[in-house]
Parts: sequence; C-alpha cells; structure tokens
Amino acid sequence: MEFQRRIDLIEKLQGLEQKYQVELWELNHVKIWPLIKKLIFFNSFNNDNSSKKVNSIKVNKSKLFVNINKTFGLILKIGFSYIKRLTTRIPHTDIVFSGASNYRINYKDNSLNRYFDPILDSLSKDNLLSGILTDYNSFPKSAIYKKFRVINLTIFYHSFLKFRNLKSEWDYLVKSNSEFDNFLIDIESLEIIKASRLREQLTSSLNKILNWKSLFKWVLRKSKARLAFGLCYYNTQMYGMNLAANELGIQSIDMQHGGQGPLHVAYNINKHPLKGYDLLPAVFWVWDEFSANQLTKYFNNSNYKIIRGGNPSMSLYNDDLSLVDNQNDKPNILITLQPLDEFLPEYIYRVIRNTLERYNWWIRLHPRMKDYQIKKLNQKLEYFNIYEEVKITEVSSFPLAKVLDKSDLHISKFSGTIIEAALVNVRSIIIDPVGIQSYTELINSGLAFGFSDDHNESFEKLIEDKLKSNAILKKEVLVDYKNTLYNIMKFKV
Repeated sequence: MEFQRRIDLIEKLQGLEQKYQVELWELNHVKIWPLIKKLIFFNSFNNDNSSKKVNSIKVNKSKLFVNINKTFGLILKIGFSYIKRLTTRIPHTDIVFSGASNYRINYKDNSLNRYFDPILDSLSKDNLLSGILTDYNSFPKSAIYKKFRVINLTIFYHSFLKFRNLKSEWDYLVKSNSEFDNFLIDIESLEIIKASRLREQLTSSLNKILNWKSLFKWVLRKSKARLAFGLCYYNTQMYGMNLAANELGIQSIDMQHGGQGPLHVAYNINKHPLKGYDLLPAVFWVWDEFSANQLTKYFNNSNYKIIRGGNPSMSLYNDDLSLVDNQNDKPNILITLQPLDEFLPEYIYRVIRNTLERYNWWIRLHPRMKDYQIKKLNQKLEYFNIYEEVKITEVSSFPLAKVLDKSDLHISKFSGTIIEAALVNVRSIIIDPVGIQSYTELINSGLAFGFSDDHNESFEKLIEDKLKSNAILKKEVLVDYKNTLYNIMKFKV
C-alpha cells in the first residue's frame, strides 16, 4: 500500500472512530470494532499489494458432484477431528503458549518457535512454572524442537465447527442501531469498503473466531492453565484464544512480534469499552521502552497491562559459525525484507553493486514471502550481477540474534527487526516513509536514521558515515521470564 494511501485510510478510520460509539457495537455478544477496523485495513492492504490475480478455470463438473465431494470430505475431517479430540491427552500446565509456523526458525536442525521456546526452556530449568506450546496452523515438515511439549491444534478444529446465522444478527444491528447504519453509509461514501463486502468478511471471520474460542476453552479447561500466551493477537485463532481466556477469567498475553506504531491499526485503537475488548489480550508483552511508550498512547486503560518483558528470540544463538565462514574484515550490512512485491527500491541494488569491495551484503528473507517473490528477488540480483555476492540462505535460516551479532549496520523498510537491532545497539537505516513515521523515537535517539532520497550516491555516503560512528558497545539483552510471568499472574482479569 502506498504511504499516502495508508495515511489517508488510517485518518478516515480514526475519524469514524471519533464520530461514532464504535466501542458499543456487538455481534453475538462480541464487541466488534477492533475486528471491523482490522478487516477494513487489510482488505485495502491486500488489494493494493496483490500483484497476481488468479483467473478462474472452468471445470466441467456439476455443482452437485462438487458439493457431494466437499460434504463427504468435511464429514471425514469432522470424524477424524473428534477421534483425535477424544484420544489426545492435554497435560495440566501453568501456561498455554500458542504460535504459528511463521514464527518458527531453523535452530540446530529443528523447527523452533523463536519467541516461546526460549521461555519454555528457561522455565523448565527451575520447574517452578510449566508450559506447553500449541501451534494454530499445521506443523512444518522439519523436525519440531522438543516436540513432546508441542500440540498441533489444527487436528481438533473441525470437531468444534459450528455455523452461526451471524448475517441475521448483522441485519438486526443495522435496523436497531442508526449509528451503525450511518457508519455503513459513511464507509461507502468515503470509498473505504462496500458495506456488503464488510458484512461478508465480518460474519465469516467472527464465525471462525467463535469456533477457535470453543477450541481454546477446551484446551484451557483441560490443561487448567493460569495464563494464555499468544502470538499476533489480531488473527482469527488468537482472537478466539483471547475470547476464551477472558470468559474463563484467565490472563491472555500478546507477545510483540514486530513494529506497533501509529500506522498499525491493531495497535492504534482510541476508544475502549468500560471493561475493555474481549477480543484483545489483557496484557501486551513488549520488547523495549520505545514499544511500551507507543502502546501506552492507545491502551492507557486499566483493563490492559503493558509489560516490558524483552525479546526472548534475542537470547538464541546457534553454535554453527558457517555464517561467517570465508568472510573478511569488511563491515557486514544486513537488509531485512517485508513480504511485499516491491521489497527493495532500485537504488539499493546499485549501491550493493558499487560497494561489494567495501562491504559484505546480507539479505534476510521474510518468513511469509511467497516463492514468486523470492524468485523475483533472485532475478533482480542476477540482473545487477550481484546474486553470487549477496549472502541470503544462511542469513535467512540462522537465528536473528546470531545474524545481528555479526552485523555492523541494518537496512529495512519497516521491519520489527529495526527494534531488535536497537536492542543490541545495531543502527538501522529506514528506507520507507511508513518505517520513518513508525520509529520516530528510535530515530530521535540516534539508533535509526531515515532515508527518503532515491540517489545511490547519497545512500552510499550515509552508509559510510554511520559505519564510522557505529562504535557502540553492544549489550546482551537478558529477560527474567519467571518473575515477569509471576507478576502477570498477580493481575486481576
């Protein structure tokens, strides 16, 4: 999404949030404004950033035949899911952690959750708190790190399926609430989204969220957990976890996994119900003071707690030193990418080509990048005759803590790695206006620098200047997981 279009959309949503009592709107007893705001934003974001349209292919099969196959397949999935649900033992534990495969990294030939496995390892050393890790999407094909404590939730999902008539509830909300009806008129007149499109997305998403809520209530009851700890609170599964935890009187926690600035709608909510949104976590676990200050602006409410717990992934190191094999004394410059089609501006490729004799260039792929995006990157690197010179594979597969430890400078559009780099005093050059606006505090502190030019000469000069002044003693970031979690348990839901 173009920067100005993003700004315009955020401002329109903020304006509507101020105009209406959005915090009171409900469907199926769920206050829905955070979900509405998120769906509207990502509808525009995905439309703007999708470069590939899948053409429909006509298949000479009758609708009846297709529907019979789908129904039969669904029955099999439901049956299998019920059997797994009845035969799987959920162990008793203090904390249920939940994440997805895109938060996993290769660590010593195992697939490890970069945020939760370090906490689990730390807690297991003193046996004072116990935890299990649940994955809310399918396991990767590689070996799972300490699989004995990991549960794949997707195998149970179909046994909790329920199809609710939320569209009739939507119609009732429109008829009974003139404010909501006027809101729908506004979003169409402002050309934000069609009301029919919003209705379709909202009712479908909420139905899935309520199914995941039922699943998580089952897990939390079976495990007798005292805390529910999730990653990316604003996706379908984690909304369900938060609802389940709030209904059971259990603290729900969101682990920071990236940037949370004013241009991120999930972390920019200005109106809250008296008791807070049940869709939201009770506790926001953030990495640093900068992130805590940002969230305090939008969640300065007694129903939410903001805990500066640190970034667990920064404690991960891999003893394999192949990352620096055959390297030299040249400075290492790391570029981190986002899963966008236009992941780097043209001048970056020219700068890399012009400075190969002076610097080692590393590019770290985003875990959500598609195959066609990676192929496009490789084609760009080959076009500029730098493909063989840039290190990608090792940099993308090693723990980020290891990569940053060996980096002298970091470049990114708006990746959360900008914060992670600052935690170990690695400076970042931010090359996108979204990142520049999102990380103003880091820029003001001198740990990041904005670059809004597009000339490779001035960018090369900036790199040279910042490398010369980069002699800062790096500090190891230590996280006291046990005491932080004990403190969270003291909060009242």
